[in-house]
Amino acid sequence: MYWIASSFKITIYSLLKRFDFISFLLDGSSIPGKGSASAALLNNSISFACRINDADKASAFEAEVQAINIGLDIINNQFINNNLPFSDRINIYSDNQATLQVIAKPPLSSSNQSTFIQIFDKLVSLKTSLQFSVSLFWCPAHVGIPENEKVDQLAKNSTEGNPLFNLDQQTRTLSNIQQVLERGLSSTIYQLRVGHSPLNDFLFRINKIESPNCHFCHTPETSATLLHPISRWHSQPQSIIEAD
Repeated sequence: MYWIASSFKITIYSLLKRFDFISFLLDGSSIPGKGSASAALLNNSISFACRINDADKASAFEAEVQAINIGLDIINNQFINNNLPFSDRINIYSDNQATLQVIAKPPLSSSNQSTFIQIFDKLVSLKTSLQFSVSLFWCPAHVGIPENEKVDQLAKNSTEGNPLFNLDQQTRTLSNIQQVLERGLSSTIYQLRVGHSPLNDFLFRINKIESPNCHFCHTPETSATLLHPISRWHSQPQSIIEAD
């Protein structure tokens, strides 16, 4: 796991535009008289937001920490359901350096930092069990990075949302958290559009298979050929159907 601090907007912006990383942005908000909320944005296509407590019971820092905790559950959930892009690298972005610096260090098991212990355990699981490389990035706030502005607004809009997610009764799954997820079909379409769906051409480029070609027509199996079938397929529709 790596801690990377950068003050260069162009560096963060260019990283967020790359498709060979899984990008996870998070933010927390605490507004007096309204409440505190956590929000996260995964690959600019999957988002969640939830109100976690009344403003007098949770700070923006706690909301940011909880955003990481819940967001890691979402990454794991997306992995189990095969909805993540084919990449072994996860970049986590936050505009709060203190949050990233704390979670980059293993908490003491005897401490009262239960949320940090959960986060660290999940990060270790991603690294060891699922073989992901995880990096933590500081993303400067309000400097015109669209993804950061989007997740910031998600958090602010959710400070008045219901129901509450009480920090005193933290859950380890997503089942009891109000979620706003754009997933399933939209995720598949996104992967096809950027050429990162699990087709032979992409798997070949990341050294997962030996050839980019379709097993039946022997031409590169790409998103384009899937969405716009080549003419030779029309002469043998039955074999294609049977192969599926």
